[in-house]
Order: sequence, then structure tokens, then C-alpha cells
Amino acid sequence: MMYGEYRYLDERRPFLSETLRDAGLTTVGYHSNPHLGPEKNYNHGFDAFNDGAESEDDARTIKNVVDEYVSSDFRLYSLLRRVWHLFTMATDSSAYAKAPTITRNAINWFEEEWDGEVVFR
Repeated sequence: MMYGEYRYLDERRPFLSETLRDAGLTTVGYHSNPHLGPEKNYNHGFDAFNDGAESEDDARTIKNVVDEYVSSDFRLYSLLRRVWHLFTMATDSSAYAKAPTITRNAINWFEEEWDGEVVFR
């Protein structure tokens, strides 16, 4: 049986990211799988979470704004994410970033955002 199955992750299961964060570690998640986004709680417990390639592409920019400013608990969020998904399919824009892009974005986060401190409680 899979940990999350095909349902949203919820509080009934412990989140590894939250457990690690509560232990004093900085938790960072980078990926580009549209099925592992905030609307399914996969961002839970991360200090920094990026679920797609950062780019100047209009569709991705709109998605990033929605992710940042609209609560995933609202119906509007689900509707806007669905519209974004349909738009990327209709325009042949990939919802997935390539591994080098994800890696570069994560390295940029470490270089620009992480203070380099490792603290264990």
C-alpha cells in the first residue's frame, strides 16, 4: 500500500518533512510533478517548497501567483489550478520541468536563501 494512496495527504499520517523540521532541520522540497502540489498537502512541513520550474513563461508565472496568494483550501484554487493545467495541455506547454532545471533552482535556493547553519535540537 502506498503512503498517500491517491488521496490528499492529511494530518492522520505523520509528514516526514514536518518531523524533520520539528527536529530542527531546514526542510526544502523541489519537484515538478503537478500531482504533488500544495492542493494535495504535499507542501506540508517544508520551510521552502517549489513545485515547478520558475520561469518567465506566462502560464507558470500565473500558476506561481495563484499558489502564493490563493489558499489551497478555497474552491477557487482548485478551479484556477485546473484551468492552468488545461491551458498548458492546450498550448503544448509541459507541466514538468527537466531535472537540470529543478536541480539548478534548488542549488540557487541554497546559495541565495539558506543561511548555511545546521542546527540539531
